[in-house]
Amino acid sequence: MSTTLVIGDPHDTPEQNKNRFFALGNLINKLRPDNIVQIGDFMSLDSVSSHDPSNLRVREGKRIIDDIESGRIAYKALMNGMNELNKHLRDNKMKQYKPDMYWFEGNHEDRVRRNLNSNPVFEGMVPETDLVGAAMDGWIIVSYKEYAEIKGTLFTHAPMNKRNNQPISGEYIARRAVDIHSKNIVFGHTHRLQLHTSKLVGHDRLTTSVNVGWFGDYVPEYLKGNELACDWWSGVIMITHMKDESIDIDTISIKRVMEYL
Repeated sequence: MSTTLVIGDPHDTPEQNKNRFFALGNLINKLRPDNIVQIGDFMSLDSVSSHDPSNLRVREGKRIIDDIESGRIAYKALMNGMNELNKHLRDNKMKQYKPDMYWFEGNHEDRVRRNLNSNPVFEGMVPETDLVGAAMDGWIIVSYKEYAEIKGTLFTHAPMNKRNNQPISGEYIARRAVDIHSKNIVFGHTHRLQLHTSKLVGHDRLTTSVNVGWFGDYVPEYLKGNELACDWWSGVIMITHMKDESIDIDTISIKRVMEYL
């Protein structure tokens, strides 16, 4: 058996502190999963949002360079624990902790690419992919809409409708996701925690779909006043891969993560 820690959409912004990333790094050191998946939307990148583009008051003062710099600081906070651990192991001539790491890019990272496509004059001023430089530390970069497979389970930021290449949506998104995949599927994007199982004809085990919530500790501006109605779940998910390619799922809430700060 092996384990995969899945980090739901973190949505870092310059306005938010980085304590949750330090805490998560410490938790990773404690659990030492075999694989780590950052499922995408690591940054909100509100400076290049296409939502309500006429509302200039919302975007006033926001700059892409600040969004990216904040994301890089958050990334360093996340990696701090692992770097300290490996320094300790190296100093004591012990085996380094080197999990397989997957860095997914979500629709919010894709905002940068779309913005460059519309304004090619800015090409080269900001990176089009891997905005935080995770590849330098060995993370495998997975582009928006693409999948990675770990031990028979598929991971992606948002499962796509087959015909219009847009994220599937709706109240029962986990059920829809398992219906269009022939393997276990783990994804983010909606910020909700959902689990659905199904059994494909001719198969001797269940196929599982997991929507992993998000990894946030704040209320976005556009949700203020509606907090009591919001059904987002915050935390990380630990997947245990069984020998028959079935999976066990354990939830670790943001409150438990913050105990490692």
